Amino acid sequence: MAKYDHIDFKPPQNVAKAAALGLRYREEHGRGGTEVGVARARDLSNRRNVSPETIGRMVSYFARHEVDKQGKGWADASDPSAGYIAWLLWGGDAGQRWANKVSRQMDAADAKSNRSSAPAVVCADQELGYPTLDGDILRGVRLFVYGLTEHPMGDFTVDRTFAADMVSAWQRLAEERYFAPLLVEHTADGHAYGFIYDLRVDDKGVVADFKLTPSMVAAYEAQELAYVSPSFYPQWTHPHTGEELRHVLREVSFVSVPHLKNIGALHPAYSLSEGFVHLMESPMDQEKDPEVENMEEGGSEEPPAESAEITPEALMAFMGEVSAKLDAVMEMLAGAGGGDDEPLDNGEKVAKLQRRLDLAEARADIAQALPHVKGQELIDLAELKLDKPALYASTAKLLTAKKSQTQQPIGNSAPGVSVNLDDALRAIAKEKPSLTYAQRLDEAIRRNPALKGQL
Repeated sequence: MAKYDHIDFKPPQNVAKAAALGLRYREEHGRGGTEVGVARARDLSNRRNVSPETIGRMVSYFARHEVDKQGKGWADASDPSAGYIAWLLWGGDAGQRWANKVSRQMDAADAKSNRSSAPAVVCADQELGYPTLDGDILRGVRLFVYGLTEHPMGDFTVDRTFAADMVSAWQRLAEERYFAPLLVEHTADGHAYGFIYDLRVDDKGVVADFKLTPSMVAAYEAQELAYVSPSFYPQWTHPHTGEELRHVLREVSFVSVPHLKNIGALHPAYSLSEGFVHLMESPMDQEKDPEVENMEEGGSEEPPAESAEITPEALMAFMGEVSAKLDAVMEMLAGAGGGDDEPLDNGEKVAKLQRRLDLAEARADIAQALPHVKGQELIDLAELKLDKPALYASTAKLLTAKKSQTQQPIGNSAPGVSVNLDDALRAIAKEKPSLTYAQRLDEAIRRNPALKGQL
């Protein structure tokens, strides 16, 4: 924990005083706080050094309970409310200011340690650690590391508040016996391959333990599982209580290629990606090829990973692409003359065939990178990619940004429109927060009568 050596984790005197007052009020009035809050107050009142994880929990607690200040009896010394006593147990207003200050200091230290000004080949997992299999429990799987996370749907920053919110939301839903499932390639096909057994924060980010099904235990032992990719809701409304939660973990998938660039592999392996180190600086004086620039900005083409194991899914997708291209070639050969009155010489035939093949490949690439583009627009973009690649790169970037605005879960490739009743209720709750649960249910069925069958 050397990067935090310059930070003082000892609670100030005013924080200790507020926690001591909370303990006294709780003893006098017999209410307020939980056993966790009492333990926190004892540490704060005795000015014991707290851990970075505790700072994250304090930040999350104060953010969730700020609304309690509107309740009756807040700060009433003669008859304090239970919420006010609980607030004091965590250090009160002074504790909130102190925890936020220390959290900002840790975020700055995290950002500094996660930067590098020179590209380098790194073994990310030597920094982040590898998970260990204990029976059917896979312990220590890294989901997020502190710092900037780059993602095609929008970059976001993982800091102490982010991590604490995610763990707090997971714990809240775990109280109702709901645990985020484990999927494969973000595919909701009715099968789960385990669930998130535990979620916690450490000095590098968010870590999870997985409970695996027998088939996944065997797959992990055979090193068939390469990476994990988490999916979460930045904002989420509980469909039954109306409670607002932030950074709710939706699911975690086993994937062959990670969506997020700063998570480690499940097995020891050197990586040519940024890994744990986020490269904040890059040379700006070299002119980039437009096609290469498109790939770097989220295009569909990726450099081949020679060491990656070919999965059945990847093999089937490859065979499908080969079949489609063969069909296109056969179609070209059948109409090589193009219907023109004058016959084409061999050179013209070759050029025309090559053009059609290039267009077919361009359409296939664009359809994979921009699945929402169809029909004539797809054909026009293919022409643009071949004839004016720089303009195509800009257009594709704009189309990607426009599409991402309609998708809520970051890290998930599922379409924004859902036929799932729970998803529909959450969308309506976000759109019309004043509606009751029964009213949201009526609205969802009115919009899509087919949802009635899910009641």
